[in-house]
Amino acid sequence: MNLQPMDPCELVPFSLPRPQRFLEGMEATAAHIDRFGNVILWLFSRQYADLQPKAAELPCGKTVPVTCTGTYGNENGLLFLRGSQGCMELSLSGGSAAEEFGIERGMRIRLLTGKPGITEDQ
Repeated sequence: MNLQPMDPCELVPFSLPRPQRFLEGMEATAAHIDRFGNVILWLFSRQYADLQPKAAELPCGKTVPVTCTGTYGNENGLLFLRGSQGCMELSLSGGSAAEEFGIERGMRIRLLTGKPGITEDQ
Protein backbone atom coordinates (compact mmCIF):
# COMPACT_ATOMS: atom_id res chain seq x y z
CA MET A 1 0.00 0.00 0.00
CA ASN A 2 1.42 3.33 -1.06
CA LEU A 3 0.24 6.10 1.27
CA GLN A 4 0.78 9.67 0.20
CA PRO A 5 0.89 12.58 2.63
CA MET A 6 -2.27 14.65 2.63
CA ASP A 7 -2.24 18.38 2.07
CA PRO A 8 -3.55 19.98 5.32
CA CYS A 9 -5.50 22.47 3.18
CA GLU A 10 -7.68 19.55 1.99
CA LEU A 11 -8.80 18.63 5.51
CA VAL A 12 -12.39 19.39 6.39
CA PRO A 13 -13.21 20.14 10.02
CA PHE A 14 -15.68 17.80 11.69
CA SER A 15 -17.88 19.02 14.46
CA LEU A 16 -20.09 16.84 16.63
CA PRO A 17 -23.66 17.96 17.14
CA ARG A 18 -23.48 19.19 20.71
CA PRO A 19 -26.12 18.27 23.25
CA GLN A 20 -28.07 21.24 24.50
CA ARG A 21 -29.34 21.59 28.05
CA PHE A 22 -32.67 23.27 28.67
CA LEU A 23 -34.86 23.72 31.74
CA GLU A 24 -36.66 20.36 31.44
CA GLY A 25 -33.66 18.25 30.37
CA MET A 26 -31.37 17.86 27.40
CA GLU A 27 -31.57 17.60 23.62
CA ALA A 28 -29.22 15.22 21.81
CA THR A 29 -28.64 14.00 18.25
CA ALA A 30 -28.94 10.40 17.09
CA ALA A 31 -25.38 9.49 16.08
CA HIS A 32 -26.02 5.97 14.80
CA ILE A 33 -28.65 3.25 14.59
CA ASP A 34 -27.17 -0.17 15.28
CA ARG A 35 -28.36 -3.46 13.76
CA PHE A 36 -30.76 -4.03 16.67
CA GLY A 37 -32.43 -0.65 16.18
CA ASN A 38 -30.82 0.92 19.24
CA VAL A 39 -30.37 4.68 18.90
CA ILE A 40 -26.84 5.69 19.88
CA LEU A 41 -26.80 9.33 20.96
CA TRP A 42 -24.06 11.96 20.82
CA LEU A 43 -23.95 11.83 24.63
CA PHE A 44 -20.67 10.42 25.89
CA SER A 45 -21.30 8.18 28.88
CA ARG A 46 -18.33 9.54 30.83
CA GLN A 47 -20.08 12.94 30.86
CA TYR A 48 -23.77 12.02 30.88
CA ALA A 49 -24.09 8.68 32.69
CA ASP A 50 -25.79 10.50 35.58
CA LEU A 51 -28.54 11.91 33.30
CA GLN A 52 -31.84 10.37 34.43
CA PRO A 53 -34.56 11.19 31.88
CA LYS A 54 -38.15 10.33 32.74
CA ALA A 55 -39.40 10.67 29.15
CA ALA A 56 -38.28 11.42 25.60
CA GLU A 57 -39.83 13.76 23.04
CA LEU A 58 -39.28 11.89 19.79
CA PRO A 59 -39.19 13.13 16.18
CA CYS A 60 -42.49 11.29 15.48
CA GLY A 61 -44.23 13.75 17.80
CA LYS A 62 -44.74 11.36 20.70
CA THR A 63 -43.53 11.84 24.23
CA VAL A 64 -42.84 8.41 25.75
CA PRO A 65 -41.76 7.29 29.20
CA VAL A 66 -38.11 6.28 29.57
CA THR A 67 -36.62 3.80 32.01
CA CYS A 68 -32.99 4.34 33.03
CA THR A 69 -31.26 0.99 33.33
CA GLY A 70 -27.86 -0.68 33.25
CA THR A 71 -28.71 -3.52 30.87
CA TYR A 72 -30.99 -4.29 27.94
CA GLY A 73 -32.89 -7.20 29.48
CA ASN A 74 -34.11 -6.02 32.87
CA GLU A 75 -36.90 -3.56 31.97
CA ASN A 76 -39.70 -3.05 29.45
CA GLY A 77 -40.42 -0.10 27.17
CA LEU A 78 -38.02 2.59 25.98
CA LEU A 79 -34.71 2.27 27.82
CA PHE A 80 -31.90 4.79 28.39
CA LEU A 81 -28.54 3.20 29.12
CA ARG A 82 -24.81 3.31 28.58
CA GLY A 83 -23.92 1.51 25.37
CA SER A 84 -20.83 -0.49 24.54
CA GLN A 85 -19.58 2.27 22.20
CA GLY A 86 -19.09 4.75 25.05
CA CYS A 87 -22.26 6.73 24.34
CA MET A 88 -25.66 6.78 25.95
CA GLU A 89 -28.41 5.16 23.91
CA LEU A 90 -32.11 4.53 23.62
CA SER A 91 -33.25 0.94 23.24
CA LEU A 92 -36.68 -0.65 22.99
CA SER A 93 -37.09 -3.89 24.89
CA GLY A 94 -38.17 -6.58 22.46
CA GLY A 95 -37.93 -4.37 19.39
CA SER A 96 -36.25 -1.64 17.40
CA ALA A 97 -36.46 1.85 18.93
CA ALA A 98 -35.50 3.36 15.57
CA GLU A 99 -38.23 1.53 13.67
CA GLU A 100 -40.95 1.89 16.30
CA PHE A 101 -40.48 5.65 16.64
CA GLY A 102 -39.18 6.57 13.16
CA ILE A 103 -35.78 7.70 14.41
CA GLU A 104 -32.96 8.16 11.91
CA ARG A 105 -29.36 9.25 12.25
CA GLY A 106 -29.09 13.01 12.67
CA MET A 107 -32.50 13.50 14.28
CA ARG A 108 -32.75 15.45 17.54
CA ILE A 109 -34.32 13.87 20.63
CA ARG A 110 -35.30 15.70 23.80
CA LEU A 111 -34.65 13.82 27.03
CA LEU A 112 -36.96 15.16 29.72
CA THR A 113 -35.92 14.97 33.35
CA GLY A 114 -39.15 16.44 34.79
CA LYS A 115 -42.67 15.04 34.70
CA PRO A 116 -43.99 15.85 31.23
CA GLY A 117 -47.41 14.92 29.89
CA ILE A 118 -47.10 11.53 28.21
CA THR A 119 -48.75 11.39 24.78
CA GLU A 120 -48.06 7.80 23.76
CA ASP A 121 -51.10 5.55 23.29
CA GLN A 122 -50.49 2.39 25.27
